[in-house]
Amino acid sequence: MKAKMISKRRNAFTLVEILIVVVILGILAAIVVPQFANATSDARVGNLRSQIQTLENQIELYNAREGDYPALATDGNWTSLIDDEYIKEAPINPFLSDPDLSDGDSRTAVGAVGDGTAWEFDATTGDLYITLPDSVDDEDIIAEFTAAGEEEEE
Repeated sequence: MKAKMISKRRNAFTLVEILIVVVILGILAAIVVPQFANATSDARVGNLRSQIQTLENQIELYNAREGDYPALATDGNWTSLIDDEYIKEAPINPFLSDPDLSDGDSRTAVGAVGDGTAWEFDATTGDLYITLPDSVDDEDIIAEFTAAGEEEEE
């Protein structure tokens, strides 16, 4: 009788091989995920920068044509700029949470400096300010905003 040799072929991965792959994927995820976390904040800062530049330009244009700044702080809305077609719609403060639709979109509210509205307007100087929620670190946003402005100037 002849002995037959039966060769065993492996058709599956071992537990060690699977664990190595999982560890490698975990390391890659730990490297990549923080990159995306900063992207949201950077996008909001970019959005804010763009809105402020547009609004400041349109407010100055309004002042040049009308001889006075718009009554944004007293009206509490952007109607004077929208009706005269200086802007298409009320700007949204990207740092405030979703609106409470029962009393309008609080992210677009405008008022006098110190009112605590989403946007604050100084009618004597034409300066426009934005209100940040307590959960946002003002210094980080200001630093990002300033750094982004310096990059554009170069």
